[in-house]
Amino acid sequence: AITVQFRLPNGSRHRRRFLKSQKIKILFDFVQSVDSSLENFDIQVQTNSLIDNQDDNIEHHNLKNASLIVISI
Repeated sequence: AITVQFRLPNGSRHRRRFLKSQKIKILFDFVQSVDSSLENFDIQVQTNSLIDNQDDNIEHHNLKNASLIVISI
């Protein structure tokens, strides 16, 4: 498992553990569960967008202990 921290547009931070084998989509589902007011958003690691990679495994993107930024689009 890996721990990922999310920084949401409202400034809040949320941490959660995920299995490396899970899909990137689970990250988007988690963000939606903590802030249902976000309708259109992207998740970025450094400057790379994850929105088009939701079917990839978390491990594929090397997100171990990553800090991800959630942006409204």
